[in-house]
Amino acid sequence: MPLKACPGCGRAVLDTAVKCPACGARLQGAPQGFLTTPFIWALLVGGPLLVLVGVVGLYVGGASSAVGSVASVLLGAGLTYVGVRARRR
Repeated sequence: MPLKACPGCGRAVLDTAVKCPACGARLQGAPQGFLTTPFIWALLVGGPLLVLVGVVGLYVGGASSAVGSVASVLLGAGLTYVGVRARRR
């Protein structure tokens, strides 16, 4: 397989590598996949909004909307977690 030099440390790495195994530098031209920056930001903004909607629904709706509100809080928290994990990559 072809090799290229890491811009961070200069070591030879595979041209299909996303990060340098030695220093962890992100390599140029690496494939992004579907977790692109706009998608990650949508998770980071949409997740907390769902949590807010769920909390307000619990406060305003009482027991009648509790199941939907709790589901909204859990879904929002999960989406936010996915967004934060993807952002750290």
